[in-house]
Parts: sequence; C-alpha cells; structure tokens
Amino acid sequence: MAPSSYLLKFKSTIQISSDYSVRPAGLTWRSNTVFILSTVAVGLFTDLFLYGLIVPILPYMLQDRVGLPHDKVQSHVDGLLAAYAGASLLSSPIAGLVADRTSTRQAPFLFGLAALMLATVLLFLGSNIPVLVVARLLQGISAAFVWTIGMAMCLETVGPENLGKTIGSIFSFISVGNLVAPLLGGVLYEKTGYAGVFGISVAVLAVDFIMRLLVIEEKVAKRYDAAGSHNVSDPETDPDRAQDGEPALAADHQGEEQPLLGKREDESFKLSKDQPALARKITILPCLANPRLVSAFLVGFIQAVLLGNFDATIPTTAQELFGFDSLKAGLLFLPLGAIDMVVGPIGGWFVDRYGVKPGAVLGYTYLVPVLILLRLPHQGGRDQVFLYGGLLALCGVGLAFIGAPSLVEAGTVVQKYYEANPDFFGEQGPYAQLYGLNSMVFSLGLTVGPVLAGGLKQHLGYGNMNLVLAAISLATAVLCFLWLGGKPIAPLTVVIIAHGPGALWAGAITPFTTSTVVNLGSIAVPQYTEATADVWDSEFYLEGSDVWNYVQNCTAVRGDVTSVSNCPVPNYQAVLLDSARGASSSGGLRNHSKPNSPIWTYEGQSYGVGSSQGLVAVQDIPQDYKLLSYAYNETGYLAGVECERNTSSALSFKFSKNVDNVDIWEV
Repeated sequence: MAPSSYLLKFKSTIQISSDYSVRPAGLTWRSNTVFILSTVAVGLFTDLFLYGLIVPILPYMLQDRVGLPHDKVQSHVDGLLAAYAGASLLSSPIAGLVADRTSTRQAPFLFGLAALMLATVLLFLGSNIPVLVVARLLQGISAAFVWTIGMAMCLETVGPENLGKTIGSIFSFISVGNLVAPLLGGVLYEKTGYAGVFGISVAVLAVDFIMRLLVIEEKVAKRYDAAGSHNVSDPETDPDRAQDGEPALAADHQGEEQPLLGKREDESFKLSKDQPALARKITILPCLANPRLVSAFLVGFIQAVLLGNFDATIPTTAQELFGFDSLKAGLLFLPLGAIDMVVGPIGGWFVDRYGVKPGAVLGYTYLVPVLILLRLPHQGGRDQVFLYGGLLALCGVGLAFIGAPSLVEAGTVVQKYYEANPDFFGEQGPYAQLYGLNSMVFSLGLTVGPVLAGGLKQHLGYGNMNLVLAAISLATAVLCFLWLGGKPIAPLTVVIIAHGPGALWAGAITPFTTSTVVNLGSIAVPQYTEATADVWDSEFYLEGSDVWNYVQNCTAVRGDVTSVSNCPVPNYQAVLLDSARGASSSGGLRNHSKPNSPIWTYEGQSYGVGSSQGLVAVQDIPQDYKLLSYAYNETGYLAGVECERNTSSALSFKFSKNVDNVDIWEV
C-alpha cells in the first residue's frame, strides 16, 4: 500500500477525511448501537463525575486555598455552581446549531471534551476566585456540548419509542458518577490533597477522549456503506445519500405505535410553508408553539432546580447539623446516588411502558412528602445522620422517575414535527437544536436551583426551604398531568385532587429544625427576675425598698373597673413549668405569655435537655413560699430566650387608702 493510502486510511480512521470510499478501521463495531450509546454514556459520566468530584470539596477549597472566611463560603459555593450552569445555559443553543450544521457530531463532541480538560487543569491549579470562575465556565461550556450532542445521538440511534429505557439505563450508569464522585472527591482530598483529585480526573478524561475519538455515528457509517467503491467526497450534493446512505429517522425507527397515529394528529404537527427566515435557519423555533414541548422544557427546568438544591445544600447542611468534614459530607451523596442508579432503568422502562404522563406525575407527586420530611433531621448523633441519609435515599427514588419524561416527551413531539415536515427540517433534523434548548433550560434550572435553595435556606431555614420545593413539585405534577403525553387520564385526576393538598398540609404542621448553632452548657428556661407590680397583680413593689411585699385580700383598681385579685395567688410554679414546656423543642420560635396576660411575654426555644419532652423542676417549692422569680437549670444545649416588653400595656400601682383593713391600690 502506498504511503498516501496509509495516510488516507489513517485520516479516515480518525474521521478527518471526507472521502467515504475508504472505510475506517473497525467501522462495524465503532458504529454499533451499543458502542455509540456507551460513548455517549461515558461522555455524560465524565461530565457529571468531574462536576460531582468538586461539589463536596468546594467549600473546603475556598477556605483552605483561597482563604475565604466561613460566613462567605456558602455564597461563593452558590456562585461557582451558578457559573457552571450559566455557561451551560448560554452555550447549549450554540452547541445545537453547530451540531446540526456539521456533517458529523464528532468534532463538536471533541470540542466539548477539550474545554473540559482545560477546565480541569485550571480548577486544580487556580488559587483565586477569578481562575475558579473561569474553570467552572469552561466546565459549563463542555457540559452544553456533551449533553446536547449526546442526547441527539441517542435519539438518532434508538428512536423515540426506545428513548425512555435508553435514557433510564444511561442515567443509571452516569448516576454512578454522581454516586462515586462526591465520595471519592472527599476521600482523595482528605487523604492526598489536590494531587489525588486531579489524578483521577485525568484518568477519566483519557478514557472519554479515546471513546469519543473512535465512535462513528450510524448515519456516517451508512455513508461508507452507500459509497462502496465510489468516492463520495461531497456528501452534501450526493442525490442518493438521503435515500441509501442516511435515511430519515422516521424511516429508521418505525415503532409499533406508528400505524395507529391518525391523520388528524399528523395534521396538527404540519407547519405552514410561509415560515419566517429566522425559523428556517433555526428550525426548532416553530415547534415551540406546541404546549407539550414547552411543558417538557418546564418539567426539565424543575428537575434541574431540585438537583441544584441537593448539590448546594447537602455539604453545608451536613457541616451545620453534624459538623462533617469534606469526606463525611461526600458520604451523604451516597444514598441519593445509589438509589437513583438502581431505580433509574425502572423509571425509564415505566415511561416507555405506560407513557410520560404517569411517570412524571408519579415522580413529582412522590417527591412532595419526601421533601417535606427533610425538615425532620436536626443536630444530633448517629441516629440523625441515618435519618438524613434515609430521606436522601427516598429522594433518589423520585429523582430516578423524573429523569426521563422531559427528554422523552420533547423527542416525541419533535419527531412528530419531523415526520410531518421532512422537507422543512432537512436530513439532519432539528434534534441537536432540540437538546440544545433542553440543555439550556436544564442549565437554567441548575443556575436557579443553588441560588434559590441558598436564599430560602438562609431566610426560612432548611425545613421551610424544602417545603417550598415540595410545593413546586406538586405544581409540576399538575403541569405534567395537564400537558405531557396528551389528554389527562381520569384516575390520575382523582389521585392529585385527593392527595395533593393533604401532602402540603402535612408539611405545614410538621415540626422544622433551626439552623441556629447551640452549644453544650447550662440551660435556663425561663427566668422571671423582674416580678414587679406591673407584671403580677399579686406582687407589689414598695417604692424605695428592695423588699417584695405581699398584701392579703387586696383590691386592684384599674381605671373605672374594680376587681378583686385574691392576693396572694396560688403557687405559680406549675404554670411557669407549663409555660417552659411550651417552648418549641423543634427549634422554632414562638411567643409565650404569662398566665394572667401581663405586659410582657418571652419568645424562646428549647433544645435537648429541658425541652418540651420532659422539663421538671430540680426541687419543689413549698406551698407556704411565694414565688418571686423562677429559674430552671440543667446541663444540656444552651438556648436563648428573648424577652419582649409590651410598654403600651404597662401598669403601675400605688397605695391609695385602707378601708376596713383592706388596702386599696390604684393604677
């Protein structure tokens, strides 16, 4: 073989030649469906793996390397997560347009990997915020290309009728990245520092690069088959390619349900011929008039918001509640990812078998009570860690079911448009543009998710933050019920109406924890040390003296109203204990008034020892002693009590006169 032939063979093998007469080495297995899907899966795995590798160690990188104070870490973590998602948001539609205008998907696929490699280097060498931001931006650009092109390759390879279980299986595999990466990142950072984390990143990138370089799309393989011994150097002008070498996706993937589609439904997807110039350049735009497609994008957006919430809040919540370091914080991603990995294929199969509507409604409705229950864990020992991990595992089940419906519905709708308008969309179809938009919307959710979660957590607390997300999930379930997959199914209407509001009501009355940090010490609940005449009408202060004076059978005169107070009142030890027991042991603040509605109340909260579960007095106060003040002390978690004085109702008493041995006191 002449040197030029070797060179041509090499160029064909690495797919930088447009001469389809020379078959590349390994064409059969490189264009096999399994290898194509495996390459896409590895590409998505790499993206999520390197993303997840950083999440649990990001707070510690900002403190150890950049030197940020602790109170500024959460805002910068949210910002770096948002930078990744924002870059992906802006790059996704560009990736879709580029992919649909190139003869193969490989070049933009490799470009995304190059951006990820550069981002990895910057991320592990940078020691200031600007460099870390640039690294996260490059990671976002890479994610836009890999997700846009990867999803388009999946749809073109298996067709919409098999897309659900394909996505479910791929998501199950790539969830290993979500599962292993945070744990591995925490372990490597703890044991080896940045070198170990960087080393595993390079190894994963190398495998991904080899597979992306080798993969050959089915449509490209058919060009070689169609060319045979003929030179097809200009495939764009080959009149036989569309028929022999690159058949339309509709012809490749005629599912069993295709003959059942009526002409009326086909007509609803028919586009008018007088489309504006912009729509002819960006062919996905006319499809956006379909409410099912818009709903699919919105559902994907909410899915990303929920994922961004977990990424942003799990490490910081673990640090606040349990004092976890990066290693232990990474372990908490384990139950979330493990369940998602196992249930993912089941969720995809469910969507293919029963449709996107039941799968989406089931997933989002299921998440409502589970998100609400995330308010239960509080500061404590191993039992609280297990409770938090168990609830995260339950969240993984819901995330597994909501992973496929958005992508499958979007692919199905656009596929119908493509079948009804083949001349308008051309041979490539609008699939890369579709998943470019989908990736953009998903990235917007990843941008909003951490910011929304961080703001809600800071202002409402972790429990109420999840209550808001539960309400959003319920609203999304209703959206899926109304628009995804066609007309609503009657039984699902009954389920949503019957159980949806009840789940939110349960969340409203479920105790929630506070993010306030408390320390072990002596708890005092409560202390009444200012028992003056304007606090208790049975306790009077003699002006100019430090002695408390109790007057028998006194009558209090308040304005024009005279009432007998029967002073002194019975022992107030019991009512004070009851009042203390009423303090919120869950950490929430509430006002507690004294039993006879005096001028001030105390606002307090109790934790652990001395909380509402079992507050008892150290010793009983004898009945013949009158209680001037009360203080309860016991070793436990310190809790602050804030007293609020209502000065508008302040009363003061002064002695007026004595009538028949009865002292008259006036206000």
